[in-house]
Amino acid sequence: MSKEPFAVLDRRVYPPGRVLYQKDDLGASALFLKRGTVEIFKTENDRDIVIARLGPGELFGEMALLGSGRRSTSARTTSECECIFVSARDLEQLIANAEPGIEALLRVLVQRLSDLNGRIEDCPETGKLRIKDLTPSN
Repeated sequence: MSKEPFAVLDRRVYPPGRVLYQKDDLGASALFLKRGTVEIFKTENDRDIVIARLGPGELFGEMALLGSGRRSTSARTTSECECIFVSARDLEQLIANAEPGIEALLRVLVQRLSDLNGRIEDCPETGKLRIKDLTPSN
């Protein structure tokens, strides 16, 4: 029997196409993907923009626990998935056991990634993704 990387308090199985959380939801836990595939996306102009595709062994939803407390993106299953919910307490314990400075580094990285996620947009000319320019328009 393989050892889980986190305490298994809540394990759930979801069908394909199930939205696990939506942007701006409060994030009470992260999810460890035991089996299946998930896509991380944001919706802009009624179009879903896929930011990442995840597979077994990946952790997601952690940014809300380390950042603002709200989800910066949405997550949806693309196949049948088995997810293990990781509490904020478990994640904090994992970070507390890491080398000094790791928590500060993680919080900076989460903030930068969250800012970048907020700048991803659909380019109307090409239909591809682009990063919004930070320079103010006059």
